[in-house]
Amino acid sequence: MPENTDAARISGHAPARPPAPAGEPSAMDVRAAVGACGLALGDLVEYDGRIVDAEEGRRFVPGGRGRIRDVWAAGGEVVARVEREDGASDAPALKDLRPATTTVSKASGELRAGDIVRVHGMRVRLDAPNPPHSTDTDTEGDVVHSWTGTVLNLADVHAAGHVPRSHLRRWSGLTLLREDAWTVQGADAVRRDVEVPLTAPELSAPLVAALRAKGLEPSARQGGVVTVTAHGIDWKLEPVPHAVTGEWCGVWSAVGPKGSRGMFVATNAASFIADRRVP
Repeated sequence: MPENTDAARISGHAPARPPAPAGEPSAMDVRAAVGACGLALGDLVEYDGRIVDAEEGRRFVPGGRGRIRDVWAAGGEVVARVEREDGASDAPALKDLRPATTTVSKASGELRAGDIVRVHGMRVRLDAPNPPHSTDTDTEGDVVHSWTGTVLNLADVHAAGHVPRSHLRRWSGLTLLREDAWTVQGADAVRRDVEVPLTAPELSAPLVAALRAKGLEPSARQGGVVTVTAHGIDWKLEPVPHAVTGEWCGVWSAVGPKGSRGMFVATNAASFIADRRVP
């Protein structure tokens, strides 16, 4: 997959190149799409699985999580090269990317419209509350909170097969209304995993503090990336996922103008940057 022949870069100057083929987004269209998405090269993102057309027919491509390395126009849309945490590269549509997330636990009564609940391998966006009801006829019975939601990762759910498609359908008599519905319900004792952005402060706070203790002025970015300039050298410190679990493990890769110069915990990274005089 081309890395340096894209129609436009997410950031920086885009070199002159021939006009895009008829029907392809232009360089200006790509820049507009990039500006609208709010993402940048190096950001940690995730995306759902999708169905693609291939020579052998339609096939399922699983979703993933990784860092944006490139952006260009192809197939009539703007796509991004994502270097996934498993080492593979993929090229989903830029519009399908979202900042990497983690989850928080919420009691059923704490759920709100717009929350994205992870349940049975589904990402269910809560759209509208249903009238609460009691678990028994006693007025002191537990209140059950119920939400009608939309399954956002249908391709993943269909590929996994553990949630029958019939369970996602909603009918009005003999008329099929939709095939992406799921009801999330439970009493307050039932807790749900709700997506929240993996914000920069959560990951980068120790590193930012260590760099400031060295008299530097770092900038925290989405996904735990930290940028800082020291001795005229621009550094980007990127969180490194654990080789086995894929989770962040408190280590950053120090990337300078000549590439990565090593992996460090927060205090060691700060010392390295503060003392380093060459890229």
